[in-house]
Amino acid sequence: MRHAGTSASHSKPSASLTIHGPFRFSRNPIYVAMTGMYLGAVFLVNAIWPLLLLIPLLILMHWFVIVKEERYLTQKFGQTYFEYKSDVRRWL
Repeated sequence: MRHAGTSASHSKPSASLTIHGPFRFSRNPIYVAMTGMYLGAVFLVNAIWPLLLLIPLLILMHWFVIVKEERYLTQKFGQTYFEYKSDVRRWL
């Protein structure tokens, strides 16, 4: 994202659409990585309850983070983002 000249911070506006690197395979590679790290931590602690929390966490992330981000990016980048969405999956 730094190479594309934009920030990963939610508090700063997006300067450009990042479509290279891991963004070629997923529109949300940071969330994919965070989910993978969460799963790794679940296996390290060897407990079932954190695994049971994963689905509600992913649902919350979808509705309160990803949908909001996609709405913003559609407004900001219009047709360019729409084409990107049609070419690249949300997760993997």
